[in-house]
Order: sequence, then structure tokens, then C-alpha cells
Amino acid sequence: MEGTLLERSIVILEGKPRGFWLKGIIISILFILLGSYSIYRTIYYGLGEWGLSGQISWGLGIVNFVWWVGLAHAGTFISAILLLLHQQWRSSINRAAEAMTIIAIICAAFYPIIHIGRVYFAYWMLPYPNTRELWINFHSPLVWDFFAIFTYFVVSVLFWLWGMIPDLAELKNKLQSPFKRNLYHFLSFFWFGTKKQWKEYFYLGKMIAALAAILVVSVHSIVSFDFAVSYLPGWHSLIFPIFFVVGAIFSGFALVQIMLSFLKSFLNLKEEIGLMEIKNINKIILICSCLMSLFYLSEIIAGFQSEIIHEKEMLLERLVGEYSLVFYFMIFLNILLPQFFWIKKIITNQRFSIIISSGILIGMWLERYLIVIGSLQTSSLGVNETSYQISLTEIGLFIGTIGIFILLFLLFIRLFPVISLHEKRTK
Repeated sequence: MEGTLLERSIVILEGKPRGFWLKGIIISILFILLGSYSIYRTIYYGLGEWGLSGQISWGLGIVNFVWWVGLAHAGTFISAILLLLHQQWRSSINRAAEAMTIIAIICAAFYPIIHIGRVYFAYWMLPYPNTRELWINFHSPLVWDFFAIFTYFVVSVLFWLWGMIPDLAELKNKLQSPFKRNLYHFLSFFWFGTKKQWKEYFYLGKMIAALAAILVVSVHSIVSFDFAVSYLPGWHSLIFPIFFVVGAIFSGFALVQIMLSFLKSFLNLKEEIGLMEIKNINKIILICSCLMSLFYLSEIIAGFQSEIIHEKEMLLERLVGEYSLVFYFMIFLNILLPQFFWIKKIITNQRFSIIISSGILIGMWLERYLIVIGSLQTSSLGVNETSYQISLTEIGLFIGTIGIFILLFLLFIRLFPVISLHEKRTK
């Protein structure tokens, strides 16, 4: 089994690119070109291209930012928790989940920078001595976001590199490409596989995994503080931290399911990614869906019991008003659709898993849309008379980040082993 997996890994890394890979690269480049044009329009014409207003100052850009951050925080958390719990099926999903984290953070970091408007003055936000005496506001959750997400990004990269060290050391002498041989030699950090190195390797891995698991809870809680510390209807809520953490895990496992199905179908990894992995991921998705239903119900009950009239107005807008269609479609995708996993034949079916997981990704995006746009639409003066209109530029930016994600993931497949070789041997 080990030799077969090793040979398949070498074929994936050095074999002739398959048709699906080339098509994916072309599609991702087209998406990125569309996103680049949207960036040009945003910088040249200003944020007026986004369809923002004085009341709705956070548009689709922040919706997408929170959505990408949720996906990013789930990947390393999934891998870290499964490592700490000694789950053997981790070896099939950890590499893809960790890569998902790094790529999604890159996609998420793009939005706050472009949302500044005058991107060329972004360095003003850095806390460095200057004659203008302009300093960032350390009391702002947006600043907490930067430090929290940057810290998580660094830890995620270290965790990802840590997991690949033994594999890179083994593959560096078996590949023909001088670039990959040199790259693997550099990243393997003089790994020789001695008993002492293995002992320190496992000890360090558990330390980083524990740190990453804690960071996920703290980081996505801090992201929720962007909303919770304000007094806007629908944002000022104590449930937001745990609500955002569970939502991140929920959407993260859904994306991991789609990525694993892709690897299994197109890279001939059916033996490494079996029914057990699909079933276990779907079980976690089902649990998270049930938890999300409790959060939604709690939010509705707390809103109607609130003495703040604008909280009730916002809820009515979601239940029977302008956003009711979006709200009920979100409930269907996030709550009702995953309940099909109670059926034994569906929970192990790859095709149904992809459909339900794709629906969850859309549903979680709609949830972010309701949180950002729906609450900003309801001000202290009541519901705004004009609705928020999504602009083509905002859509282009989102498509561009999807292109970045696809491109970087496809490059990851060709540059690094997607299945952990040494963990499969100890399985």
C-alpha cells in the first residue's frame, strides 16, 4: 500500500498535467482577470463602484471577508483537533484542510485592503513612528482582527510545513525536477528521520495543534466582535462568538468534503479517501447543522423578547419582510438540507455529499449577507427606504477571489503531496 501511494504521489507531482487541471487553471485565470478589472475600477473610480451608501458602509466586500475567514479558520482547526484526538482518518484530509486555511486567509485578507478605498495609503494603518502622528485605534475590533488573523496565518503555515517535513525529505531524492528537489531539501530542514527527530517532531506537532485549536476559537470570536461590540440591531449579541466559531467549522467541513471528493475522483486516490472519511465528515456537518438551528432559534426568541423596537423590526424584515426569501432559503440550505444525512445511504454517498456541502457554502454566505446588510439596513431611525443593490464590481471581486483559491489549490496539488505518506504508514 505504501509503495502504491508513493508512486501515485510522484505521478501527481511530476506526471503530465491532466485535462481537469489545465481546465481549472484556465478558468481560475479568467476569474482572476475579471477580479483584476474590478480592482481597477474600485481604485480608479472609488468605493462608489460598490453601491455603498452613508448608511450601508459595509457591503458585499465585508460579507465575503467574513465568509472567507470562516473557511480559513476551519481548515487548521479540523486538522489540529483530529491530531489531538488521535483520529486515524485525519491522514486523508489534513493536508487539503491545512492548504485550504492558508489559501482562504489570502483571499480574505484581500478585502479589508481594497475596502480602504485609497489602497496606496494602506501603510498608514501600520503602527510605526511618523511625523503625522497618525496611529491606529487599538480599541477597535478591526485592529484586533489584523493581529488575530495574522497570528493564525503564521501558526497555520508552521503547522502545514511541520506536517510535510518527513514526506518532503523522502520525496526530494525521488523526483526529477531540480526545482522541487531543491525546494523540498530547503523545507525539510535537514530531516534524517532519527529516533530523536521523530520524538521532537511529534512533541512539536501537538504543541502547534493545541495552539492552533485555541487560536481558532479566539480568532473567530474576535471576528464576531466586529459586530457584537456595536449597538446596531442584530449585531449587539452575546451569542455571536460561539455562533461564528460553530459556523466556521460548519462551512469549513463542507468545503473540505468538496475538496476531498475532487481529489478522490480526479487524482486516483479512492483507496486513501474512502467511505469512512466521507461519513465522518458528514456526521460532523450534521452535528453543526443542529447546533446552528439552536442559534437561529435563540436569535429569534431573544429578538422578540428584546425591548429595543429596532431589533423586532429587523427580525420582521427577515421573517416576513424584504429579506424573508433570503432568510428561508438560508434556513433550508443550512438546517433542512443537511438533515438528509440521517439517511444511511445518503451519508456515505459522494454525489449527495457534494450537493449538500455546496448548499451549505451558499447558505453560510447568505447568513453573512443577512448579518451585514440586513442589520445595516435597520438603523436607529428604522428601516431604510432604499434597499442595498449589489454592484457588478463587487460580484467581480468575489469571482476574482474564487479564482485565486482555485489557482492556488491547483498549484498546491502539483507542488506538494496531497496525502500524508508517513501518517498513512502508521495508520
